[in-house]
Amino acid sequence: MDRKKREKEMACVLVCSLGFPAKDVRNAFSMLIESADDTALDNPVVVEDLAMFLARVVVDEVLAPRDLEELGSTMGGKVIRTAKTLLEARLSGERILRCWGGGGIESKSPGCTVSEVKEKIQVLLEEYASGGDLKEACRCVKDLGMPFFHHEDVKKSVVRIIEEKEKKERVWKLLKVCV
Repeated sequence: MDRKKREKEMACVLVCSLGFPAKDVRNAFSMLIESADDTALDNPVVVEDLAMFLARVVVDEVLAPRDLEELGSTMGGKVIRTAKTLLEARLSGERILRCWGGGGIESKSPGCTVSEVKEKIQVLLEEYASGGDLKEACRCVKDLGMPFFHHEDVKKSVVRIIEEKEKKERVWKLLKVCV
């Protein structure tokens, strides 16, 4: 629950892919809801996260909407109410599928594709090189949530340094601080 959006998306895709019986998924959520009060001490948004996970497994058809009723009758009223509210909203299915940046199990890609990440890095470097803020650029690199992809940051930065010699000091500074 205390992970980033990308990891939450991958967890949802994993739950959908493994094909657990609905009864087991329902029991797992019951245990999570029971421990929500304790978890809230470390993660204050646990109710919202659990509700979003519940809504997501309903949209992904791992659980049926009636399974929420069974969970709601036992415990975790606030989590269940929040999940139902999310599911009842207009165009909720599409919104819930993309809640953490992915497109669900059908997209075969939790989060961004490699080409999308490369494009985001390119845009980030262009904005920074043209006078952007160093802290903002570092935050954007972190927000990508892909530390295993920093080689692409370095590669694109070196290319930019070679192509635009007048901006090389700014780009070097970005590499020193962020990557």
